[in-house]
Amino acid sequence: MTRADGAAPTVLVVDDQADIRQALEYLLSEEGFDVQQAANGREALELLARVRPSVILLDQSMPVMDGKTFVAALAANPSLASIPVIVLSAVPMLEPDALPPVFGGFFMKPFDVEAVIKAVRHWTASVGLAALLGITLGMASPPPVSPLVAAEQPPNASETSVGALH
Repeated sequence: MTRADGAAPTVLVVDDQADIRQALEYLLSEEGFDVQQAANGREALELLARVRPSVILLDQSMPVMDGKTFVAALAANPSLASIPVIVLSAVPMLEPDALPPVFGGFFMKPFDVEAVIKAVRHWTASVGLAALLGITLGMASPPPVSPLVAAEQPPNASETSVGALH
């Protein structure tokens, strides 16, 4: 898997459990991703000053800076707010204010590794396509739809199930 510039997409794994970070780094590296690690939200923000990942895998419960505080810092920074975040948590529910600007999914620990890898593949492909098209991912203002694209949509596009799109 490579980006348009030929480099491997970068995934940032943010989790206070070293064994989870290392396991995800190994598995994602085997899939062709460049993986960076941070043990908490503060380390992740420091790393984001130097590295621009295609997607972030984020634990919610961490010392120093938890996932909710990290998401707030991410949302407050326009240059970082468009990075998709996939939440990995032992807590079965996210508070609404803990949702990242680009919510890439939620996986309960222990999680299905193949499902997480599939989500990472999806979001890295989406980020790559957005970069090629010159658009920014985000929930606040979706890119405009050209008349040509709108005309090509099936008449009942809003009724298509999510499962049918995959």
